Amino acid sequence: MPDEERPLPESINFDYLKSSQFRVVHADGAFFALTTQGGLTISFFAERQPIPRRVTHKVNKDGSLGEEIAEQRVVRDAIIRDTEVAVTMNAETAKRVRDKLDEILKLLDESKAKGSEEVK
Repeated sequence: MPDEERPLPESINFDYLKSSQFRVVHADGAFFALTTQGGLTISFFAERQPIPRRVTHKVNKDGSLGEEIAEQRVVRDAIIRDTEVAVTMNAETAKRVRDKLDEILKLLDESKAKGSEEVK
């Protein structure tokens, strides 16, 4: 049967499955870049203070670990931005994501406004 003769379905189902790579990550921000294929890559990062690159401890007379010698601690002199995940998409997908974010942010703003009215 040719395509034009088939009736369109009234609805369609989409099932969401989590891949073995699925995880939830926290994002404090994102770095945006264009791809060579005319798309967009968004690299999400979480900010944190640096952990020491090296610490030195005294050794007690009995061979156990003593207190840290704080003056010998080696630490980066920068805020760390751990990049957890990068998402690459084409321009049309980016526009749909932007539109959905705008919609959700509007609902969030409305919800906050209602909450602040209730507090008064």
